[in-house]
Amino acid sequence: MAVDASRPLAVATDRVVVNQDTLDGASVGGLYAELVRNTTAIQKSLQALSLDDGILVLEPIVSKLLARMIYCSNRIDDVGGDWDATMHLCQPIFRSKKSTLDVYREELEYEALVDPCRQPRSTIVTPADIRREHEIIQHAKAAKSMLTEVYLHGHELSEEILLNTHRIMTYNIDSADGAPPTEYGGVYRSSSAPSQTSEQSASWFISQSVQHMIESLTTDLAGIEKDELLKAVSVASNYCHVFCNIRPFSEGNGRMGRLLLNAILLKTVGAVACLGNDTQSRESLKAVGDSVCGSPKREQVSPGKITATPHLHGPEALRSMVLKSVVESTRHLAKALRAETGIRYSNAA
Repeated sequence: MAVDASRPLAVATDRVVVNQDTLDGASVGGLYAELVRNTTAIQKSLQALSLDDGILVLEPIVSKLLARMIYCSNRIDDVGGDWDATMHLCQPIFRSKKSTLDVYREELEYEALVDPCRQPRSTIVTPADIRREHEIIQHAKAAKSMLTEVYLHGHELSEEILLNTHRIMTYNIDSADGAPPTEYGGVYRSSSAPSQTSEQSASWFISQSVQHMIESLTTDLAGIEKDELLKAVSVASNYCHVFCNIRPFSEGNGRMGRLLLNAILLKTVGAVACLGNDTQSRESLKAVGDSVCGSPKREQVSPGKITATPHLHGPEALRSMVLKSVVESTRHLAKALRAETGIRYSNAA
């Protein structure tokens, strides 16, 4: 994915005051102060480079960060593969190079499956291996598509973008119940959501609910000033929760919700959140009510009442985890840029 080094990150005094602690006790105020320091350091590093040099330096760093985003999101949903496989398959996609699996797709999918004896035992690729690789690659391609549309091209979110993103993510991957991707990829679910996630929109007004969500999001994004970093994190987190309450697709809603989260974060903050980076964080996500897709029981929300205002503790805890993850991402990016440019800055605000 092309990197836009000319677009400055939002850095200034945030006018939003939040009195809330993260799950591990670190204050939001402390996290916000570090977020400002990190984004300021990133800006200074980029300002010391020409536009071309900035892109050259950013691309490998950002592609690795996006690969981490894909890996973490896949771990939450128990799909995809390990970190090494994810890094290997994602980097060519985010660095605008052809994926290894794209190059050898026919060999992997046909020769190894039709006649495994034709290859050495150590290179045999099983259907499960192929599926895991597809889950990584298609997730990365879906992320690239959505982030390019919303962040790089600056387009407003639309139903078309959401449907196309899901279509890309599920390409060449059968659903858990065996449905081909043409039947469920980029197609709103026609059945009711599972009973354990009862706070979901009924299937017959999913499109209406998504449209109301998009209209509300567009309004909220227009109201975010460039210096309102905490407000941006809150809006992104809340709409991840709203999307997952609607649960528009039969599969992949968690990953789609997190892609929406990160598209908004990139657009408003210039950073991404890698939720689910370790076992503890994945358990924390479950502990707050599966806020990144699925939630505690509550009355069903009608399409005219879709709102980004949370009614549960889950979304509030989700915002805390998103803020913490964004701080970690910007910390990593600032450190990597300093190492690349040789510029050192004080930790003072």
